[in-house]
Amino acid sequence: MATPQNPQTFLEGIIAKRDGEELSEQFYSRFIHSIGEGVVPDYQVSAFLMAVYLRGLSEGEMLALTEGIVDSGKRIAFPNIKLPLVDKHSTGGVGDKVSFLVGPLVAACGVAVPLTAGRGLGHTGGTIDKLESIPGIKTQLSVEEMERVLAQAGWLIAAQGPELAPADGVLYRLRDATGTVASLPLIASSIMGKKLAVENDALVLDVKFGRGAFMAQVERARELGKAMVAIAEGAGRSCRALLTNMDQPLGFAVGNSLELGEAVKLLRALPGSPSDVVEVTLALGAQMLILAGIVEGEPEGRERLEEAWVKGWGYERLFSLVSAQGGDVSFIEDTEKFTEASKKTAFKAPRDGYIIAMDAYQIGELARSMGAGRESMEDEIDHSAGLVFSAKVGDEVEVGEELVELHFNRGSESDYLTRVEKAVLIGDEPPEELPLILEVLK
Repeated sequence: MATPQNPQTFLEGIIAKRDGEELSEQFYSRFIHSIGEGVVPDYQVSAFLMAVYLRGLSEGEMLALTEGIVDSGKRIAFPNIKLPLVDKHSTGGVGDKVSFLVGPLVAACGVAVPLTAGRGLGHTGGTIDKLESIPGIKTQLSVEEMERVLAQAGWLIAAQGPELAPADGVLYRLRDATGTVASLPLIASSIMGKKLAVENDALVLDVKFGRGAFMAQVERARELGKAMVAIAEGAGRSCRALLTNMDQPLGFAVGNSLELGEAVKLLRALPGSPSDVVEVTLALGAQMLILAGIVEGEPEGRERLEEAWVKGWGYERLFSLVSAQGGDVSFIEDTEKFTEASKKTAFKAPRDGYIIAMDAYQIGELARSMGAGRESMEDEIDHSAGLVFSAKVGDEVEVGEELVELHFNRGSESDYLTRVEKAVLIGDEPPEELPLILEVLK
């Protein structure tokens, strides 16, 4: 293997990467530091990003780039927390409310879970937007506040502040402007740069594939998962990645307060629990307990989580988090208090048959149009907007049966119903059942 090159100027680095050369850790450290200092012109950064998009990065380069991103900002540590620290990250999906379940359940099993999360991006929802459905909840937390919440509730959900990996903000802005967002090494380094800036013992990744995922193809999702696991392991963190299916929305609800309300009801073990949310929660949580050293294997992990679920310990931890982060806990005690949309309408099955597909991407885009997401980061979120499904792919339905309830305050009812009809397909035969969790990458 050739020794990585260590160019002394950024132009030399651009040329070397353009020609497919591997660059040294020292180069990436200088490069990212200089980006953070604002001394590298945008046109050179853009040129380098395009070279990476076309030529890729080696495993060592991805680690070096990630560590440079981490070092561009503040590192967060919790020296007074003596429990194992395990984080969880999802690459983004539609109806994904798993953080509100796996966080408190794993915390109830004796693990500290510091979840840093983002806002909605494109057709996917954001954990912070969902949590902010609760009046008074604080998501911008100082390190001292984060440690206090961890000590009180055993877990936290905090927004990724600008002090974490600021160089990534520069890189992402230019990736967006240069058509290089889809570069897998850049995606992996961007995600892990923010995750590794928060000290923890281990990290479990939910890497989604399918129509509603950013990585629609399984092979691309697998490649991304392997890259992120390699970066974490290279940085000295234990890590596993689960490949999970995002062809249809996860659970029944899509939209901020609707999803949070569904998660609360699930933790309270109320009837009608969607099995896909339960399965993904238990699978991710079991891996978190394994990496924390709490259990030996997945069956024992699932058993511990199910005990915490049934006994209400997860619900208690969610209640504690809302209280510790300043939220109105009455909304957790009674989810009917969440503000309802002023308009509701139902989509009904146009024929007898089986649901053969629910296009998660189109449903996510519809929810965004209704106000549940943003067209730009300046847009206000409508926490009450979204969709609630009463059936899943594979279910048999009858003509006239209500399948989806739409909640909205703006837009055209007829347009929304037309779009739902295009996204929810009904056929004569039940579809082939696809695995929800494809594999665990270690």
